[in-house]
Amino acid sequence: MLRFESMKNLPRIVGIVALSFLVCRFPGYGETVSVPNIETRIRNSGNEVPSSALPEFKLPLPQELPPEVKTAEKSKPTVSVGTDPVPVEVPIAPETIATFESSGVTGHASVGSGYPSSLAGEFSVARPAGAAPGLSAQFGYLTSDGYQGKKAGTGYFDRSVGLSLLAFNDTGTKKWFTAVSIADRANGLQGANPAYFSIGHRLAGVNAGFDLFTIGENGPVVSIYFDSQVFTSVVERGATEPLPGTGIEDYRGYFLSPSLRLSLVRERYLFTLESVYALDTVDTTDDLHALSVSAAAERTFGTLFLGGGAEFHTDSQDNFVVPFFLKFGWEPESGLFGPIGVTGGLRTDRRTVFDLVRLDPFVSLEGMPVYAADWFTRVNITVHPLSDITLYSIGEFRRTAANRGTPVLTDSISFGTLQWARVDRDSLVVTAGIAYAGEMLAVVTEYRGELMDELWAKHLHEIEVTVSLHDPAPKHFWATEVSSVFTPDSKELPRIGLSGRIFPLPRLSITLSFDDVLPPLFNEARMRNSLYQERSGTILLSGRFEF
Repeated sequence: MLRFESMKNLPRIVGIVALSFLVCRFPGYGETVSVPNIETRIRNSGNEVPSSALPEFKLPLPQELPPEVKTAEKSKPTVSVGTDPVPVEVPIAPETIATFESSGVTGHASVGSGYPSSLAGEFSVARPAGAAPGLSAQFGYLTSDGYQGKKAGTGYFDRSVGLSLLAFNDTGTKKWFTAVSIADRANGLQGANPAYFSIGHRLAGVNAGFDLFTIGENGPVVSIYFDSQVFTSVVERGATEPLPGTGIEDYRGYFLSPSLRLSLVRERYLFTLESVYALDTVDTTDDLHALSVSAAAERTFGTLFLGGGAEFHTDSQDNFVVPFFLKFGWEPESGLFGPIGVTGGLRTDRRTVFDLVRLDPFVSLEGMPVYAADWFTRVNITVHPLSDITLYSIGEFRRTAANRGTPVLTDSISFGTLQWARVDRDSLVVTAGIAYAGEMLAVVTEYRGELMDELWAKHLHEIEVTVSLHDPAPKHFWATEVSSVFTPDSKELPRIGLSGRIFPLPRLSITLSFDDVLPPLFNEARMRNSLYQERSGTILLSGRFEF
């Protein structure tokens, strides 16, 4: 939800989001040095980026797309129950990123092509709010066809398209925003089911928020919000008719959620009271109604902060539940320790099968969304032993509560689609890393692991190393990066990527990138699951112009 008390930072946030929209959406094509990723990638762990790690306003959808078109996730339209992420200070790559330091329009455009039959494009433009409302627009496109030397047009392809529009006003007494987005992803079925050629997932949504009025002079602000989403999954027919009982059904529905919030903001104190209604409808299946009322407060004491809240949640699928949270944090401005946070309690999260599409686009789409519930505890700590070295660690434990299980992927494939199940689980995900940021060199090493439930996971542990280097001149002419991801508990080849970039003109950069280079060298296919390949060995040459 958009929190208007944070809207004074909105122009800068929108600029960052405009960049993140494109970088996160197109792996291997983004032109920034990777910083430590605190989101675990361990499948089925149930641990994702907490809502507190997100900008304090709802971004245009799509938020529930797979990694190829994934943006920052939407903040849950209730009180946040997580602590802030660890802000590891690693410099972004030396490029002229468009910012909102000036009052004019800024943005960038880029285009690239490569192997196998790859084409990519990005366009972003933004204007901060002033006498006129602020505006932001982003468009992205990426396609690749012919994995591992397969002939183009035979179903070994993926394609992602995204469009996002945002208008806002963070000046004056009544602040507002409205956002629209559309996203489309398609993946070839690689001949696994001759009756179908590809499967596509589409999302479209509208989000809006408005300050209605203020109670008294400098009193609480009453605001209204609206979320909506239309989602569809359709299959493209192949050369034959499906056999009886082997067809892949289309999946479509919509989500609507109005909410009302009262917020009181003081210099060191925040209080919110919110009521949210949500409706999920899935064609030929059923409706899911949900209602929640929540209250939360937070108080700062210098560099310390304390917070807590509670919520009453009920829905038409499961019994009512009463989530709550307590959190404590310390954010010193300098010294040996960086941010330290502890939070815990009971929380609910809306989960849909489109969440699973992020992990595997070939999952069988059926059934209703659910509101999962978990007991949880999260601890994060950052240490700065030297000015250019940062150590960080995050641990989060979850245990299913109130018989409200979480949808997870299984390893069962039926007629070309991966099956899923709603299960109870115990999860303990640990992330730990060290980051060095020098004048020319940046190195990040991070471990991510699930220490409890396996839940059909291909692997439970990952080690990622990223090395970035650029020339020391004030206006950099070149930069390069090498990244690798190892899975010590599996036989998968490491994922290794390389990229190099030059700046022939102040506002122009040219990048050559190689993504997941080992499978073609060893004549092996990178398998997404036991049936489907995923893209590897991609080479992309791209140019980017800032304005």
